[in-house]
Amino acid sequence: MNTICKTLIVLTCLKPLLTFAAGMPSVSELLDRYAESQEKLSSFIAETQCSECLKIKNEDTPVYYRQFAKVYIDGEKYHFKKRWSKFTSKDATKPVKEEKIYHNLWDGNRNMMYKVGSHADIDRNEESAKSLLDVTIVGVPFLVRTSAFERLDIVLRQAKTISVRDELEQVGSENCYVIDAKTASGAYTVWIDPQHDYHIAQAEIRVGPGEKYRSRMLSDGEKCLFSIRNIRFEKIDGIWIPIETDTHYENVSPNPEFCWTNDTNNKMTKITLNPDHEALGSFVPDIENGITVIDRDYDIKYTWQDGKLIPDVDEVVIEQLDKTTQEILKEKSVPSGLGSVEKAEILDGEPNTIEDTPPATTESQSNVLLESRSYSTIVLISIIVLILGVIGWQVLIRFKT
Repeated sequence: MNTICKTLIVLTCLKPLLTFAAGMPSVSELLDRYAESQEKLSSFIAETQCSECLKIKNEDTPVYYRQFAKVYIDGEKYHFKKRWSKFTSKDATKPVKEEKIYHNLWDGNRNMMYKVGSHADIDRNEESAKSLLDVTIVGVPFLVRTSAFERLDIVLRQAKTISVRDELEQVGSENCYVIDAKTASGAYTVWIDPQHDYHIAQAEIRVGPGEKYRSRMLSDGEKCLFSIRNIRFEKIDGIWIPIETDTHYENVSPNPEFCWTNDTNNKMTKITLNPDHEALGSFVPDIENGITVIDRDYDIKYTWQDGKLIPDVDEVVIEQLDKTTQEILKEKSVPSGLGSVEKAEILDGEPNTIEDTPPATTESQSNVLLESRSYSTIVLISIIVLILGVIGWQVLIRFKT
């Protein structure tokens, strides 16, 4: 064995000791490094594929899913186009049902969820939008959110207690720093890999009763476990990027129907960093003409046409307009000599006889005629006001959207 080889072996063996002698980095320093790596990956377009196995406690056979997605992200905006299918086994080639395709778009203000061939929904729930920025949802290995909706370093900086272990631990072939933290969303153990731009090499998150899992607090008897392992890195454009990982979810509940495990392999097959999203139309809704779009916040229905939301006129309003118009037409056909009671009976379609009605005087006929014209005028004005109100309402909707 030559001198160079011996020197390399010695340096490799001494690396953990030299690191410890130089002083372990602080939590803040490690999180800063991790945040820097995340910022480098804040704008991209990626293609991903996931293979998932879901096992529910009371069911004998697990269910298998496969998902393919195209993911557009630029800071606070995202657009996911996903297609997935359900299979009876890991190696099955024919899906149980037809492939389902979903689009999710958050443009910074509005969340649009579109099921291809069906309909689209709109809301402005930012928390709901953030919940989808997770490796288990879109298959991007460096998007780790799990029990909280924020990026990992943001969650850990708000920890109740947090520390760095005194010794490095090996994950795969690399020695990593280990952070332990207790947060409002569970207990975190995170292995940070200094050889790969301080990305996560492994992580475990445990959430128990009284702690927040996503949007709710867990009750007694409930707990969740999430782990991310077997992370594989590639260097692209001079940057180390996690491109494949295995995730494990375990949910425990007093209700057996909510006891399940989920194991998924998540892989990026392609990634483009810092693309020109505007030129590519990354955050333009990809919706077919004629699709119904429902604004859940305002309970308003639209039709999607050539990239625009066309408000649908409320059917109740249309019915009211038709009814009022019919009343006016009937009003014009009623003999002017009849009183209000007789008019009401004729308009209601009830039989009516006027033989016993005393002849009206000229003066009373004039008063009835004036009353009839006044009634028609009021109804006509009411229709005009109603129509103007509908128009104004539609203008207000367009302004809000």
